[in-house]
Amino acid sequence: MKQSKERIKTTTRSSFFLSGRLGTLLDRWQPPSGLVLIGTALFVGIFTGIGAILFRYLISGVAWVGYQWIPEVTSGLGKAYVV
Repeated sequence: MKQSKERIKTTTRSSFFLSGRLGTLLDRWQPPSGLVLIGTALFVGIFTGIGAILFRYLISGVAWVGYQWIPEVTSGLGKAYVV
């Protein structure tokens, strides 16, 4: 129990540290709020697109394993491979 509390404290400290550094950088540089919003939107959009592409490859890989590889490997079992 004590370890989990320490782990939570460490996690929150590191997240506060990162947000604190980013906040300090933004305060010092003071970009226009529109630029921050556009930058955030670009960041989210680019990584969402990359995630969608990777998800399509994941679906293709699972389909290949399920519909091509497993039937090829188990074809020696005859009709029993369906089970």
